[in-house]
Amino acid sequence: MITDVQLAIFANMLGVSLFLLVVLYHYVMLCDASARCEWHSEELKLSHGISS
Repeated sequence: MITDVQLAIFANMLGVSLFLLVVLYHYVMLCDASARCEWHSEELKLSHGISS
């Protein structure tokens, strides 16, 4: 039988894994091409009022 401690460890590991997958997904979607990544960085600068 699974103990409470084992279940808690499993749930925490699952949560951390899912969180890292979400971070990886957003990174890949943002930087799937270097030109697109540069475009996004310029767009972010403009939306925050930062001039280059």
